[in-house]
Amino acid sequence: MAQFLNARERRACLKALADLSMDGAKGIITSRPNYFTESEELNVFEALYSTLEQNKYYISQSERSFINEERAVDQLVERYVLSRYERSLQDLTPEQTEALVRRKLARDKSGQDIILSILRRVFRDEDNGKRQALSGKPVIITYLLELVDELRKDERSVSVEAYSEWQLYRMILDRLMLRDAGRTSLAAPVRRKALQSLALALSARGAKVADEEVFAAIIEEEFKGELRRLQPEERRSKRDELFEELRSSATLTRVSGGGKDGYLFSHNSLREFLVAEVVLQSLVSRSPMLVRVPITAAMRVFVGSVSGDDANTLLNSLTDLWPVRANGFALGPYLVLMWDLIRRHAASPLIGLLQITSEGTGNVARLSNVTLRDWDLSSSIHGETVAIDATGSDLSGVHLSGLALVGSDFSEAVLDGVNFSGSDLTGVSFKSSMLFECNFIDANLDGADFIGVDPDIDIIAKSADGAESVLSGKHAIGYLRFAGASTDYIDNFYIYSNHRLFPIIAKISEKLTTNRNNQLRGLTQRGEAQVDPRFARAFVDRLNQLGWSEVDKNQLVSITALGRSALGKLVDAETMADEVSAFISSWR
Repeated sequence: MAQFLNARERRACLKALADLSMDGAKGIITSRPNYFTESEELNVFEALYSTLEQNKYYISQSERSFINEERAVDQLVERYVLSRYERSLQDLTPEQTEALVRRKLARDKSGQDIILSILRRVFRDEDNGKRQALSGKPVIITYLLELVDELRKDERSVSVEAYSEWQLYRMILDRLMLRDAGRTSLAAPVRRKALQSLALALSARGAKVADEEVFAAIIEEEFKGELRRLQPEERRSKRDELFEELRSSATLTRVSGGGKDGYLFSHNSLREFLVAEVVLQSLVSRSPMLVRVPITAAMRVFVGSVSGDDANTLLNSLTDLWPVRANGFALGPYLVLMWDLIRRHAASPLIGLLQITSEGTGNVARLSNVTLRDWDLSSSIHGETVAIDATGSDLSGVHLSGLALVGSDFSEAVLDGVNFSGSDLTGVSFKSSMLFECNFIDANLDGADFIGVDPDIDIIAKSADGAESVLSGKHAIGYLRFAGASTDYIDNFYIYSNHRLFPIIAKISEKLTTNRNNQLRGLTQRGEAQVDPRFARAFVDRLNQLGWSEVDKNQLVSITALGRSALGKLVDAETMADEVSAFISSWR
């Protein structure tokens, strides 16, 4: 199952498997678990037959065939997903690793010893202080088996006591570069720099394969000095030569068919490592680059495994540059990329964050004027108190749920998909900010300042009936005001429509304005009124006191001209009279 498929594409894959399984064929679905989960597939199939079950329409033969096809897909999911028969591909055990290496290198005893010696000493440091052995990681085993001859030439590579993932991948890239150098005249550092540029190009969102145009752009940029000195005919010949040398790299593989024709890195891990490598090189050289590619989990793991002097150099470089981040240095992605490294080299994640970003001013994380994407801060410091200065920043997919953010400032920031659920936002400023689908479920908004926010905001909150929903524009601002925040002027309708008893007022108002006579008992004890009959009766009594309605001797309630004017605006124009807002606000 390919990565990043949407629900429709996943279903198409499952349908193809279902067509095969109807004739008895068996298959295996493989995928990274975060791209293919039971919960996702349940969403795909939740509404398959509801229409047919609810409506008894004539079904033609072609429609019956379609339903049978759908049922075949459902049966496949029921058997292999819902019934939890799925299996997870896991790393090899030490015994399986040794057996695989000895079988692959059955006639090469020295090669077996070299590979196994390296694999037994590859570790990843975990947050709990333990070390996880990576000897059974398939991609590592594959590359080491491919490079056994290069490793044999330099057996000093096995003398290191232990490898981190960063060290091991750097060694693998070094050996692949040496293999390339044996076939071409292009210097290894030059080739590596060009491949780093290619990795950046292929990591951009939406990039698929590197065709000749991608290579041409990289060649023009990386070799512009050399090409500029050549005559036109020589320049064209040199471009062709460089293209052949780059595309033949041992790190790349050719792909064709299905609308794709070009080159990819032989494994995503090589591409992600090269991206992380070039980004960190720019940091150490004190000339940070504008990182336009997503920071992936694999890249964070690679950087998190850097140790010793290299780790200290990276942390010191980021700390030194952080105060001047607004002067052309786009350091937000660097903080996200190095977050695992920061956490593991500090007494606590919060202390590590403050050491990098506080600029020596105490307990405020200075995150102003940066761009942060897909950063989960809450999982590392959940429940802790941290003041964040994110004024003028662009935050997207940042998780701040469950944090005590008292004293924080998000003024003039762009907040897209930021999760504040369960956070304490007492007194926090969001002045003049732009908010898109930010989650404020169960957040404490007392005294929070949303004055001047973009009127087209979207937030995720709990509506009056307790259901989670996306509130937009005036409805979102009204929710914030109702929750205790300060906002620009907003009509009481949008504020008190979030009250748990508002549906009763809305229903009574609707019935009075649409029906000439309404039974008092029906208004106050049936339908929405059943939630709180006492409140419903009190509201009708208040309408009578105001002269907005009348009750005759037969207990029939009718609206007056005054009432039609006031309640009609509530029903039709989404405007709430002061008398109604004063009444509902007195009920909690």
